[in-house]
Amino acid sequence: VKLYLSACDDKEPLRSDLRGYVAEAQMSGQILLVEDEASIRRVVRIFLENAGFTVRCAGSGDEAYDIFLRAPDTFDLIVTDVIMPGKLQGPMLVRKARELREDISVVYVSGYPHEANVHGNGVRPRDISLTKPIERSTFMTAIKRAINRSNSFSNHLR
Repeated sequence: VKLYLSACDDKEPLRSDLRGYVAEAQMSGQILLVEDEASIRRVVRIFLENAGFTVRCAGSGDEAYDIFLRAPDTFDLIVTDVIMPGKLQGPMLVRKARELREDISVVYVSGYPHEANVHGNGVRPRDISLTKPIERSTFMTAIKRAINRSNSFSNHLR
């Protein structure tokens, strides 16, 4: 799975280039996006917002956990890089978040194959792991699947 993104420091050309990437069917939900690379975070946020999601962004696991702590029940999905600066790497962030919200769905994104699947790190079978670079359509399919799992799991608990 590969996602090729052009590097661009100017937000306006990037935004105009991405306006054509609107999902066929609008989705909804709140996603916590955790990515330490600002340019990748910006592009992924735009993809998700164009698909109808509300997105909160964090540049590290530590920052993401602080955001999650303030309103754990508002998030439907965590999309996180695996290796990031700070104390909380992706799997540890998710482990701590699941202490508050066991039902939270997760999509791990990594630059290294199977990096998130290290034995004993708390990754669950229903979690989705993607390897960078990722095609937009593959990424959005994974997001839709994770959101659907989150909704199904939440409805099952009620």
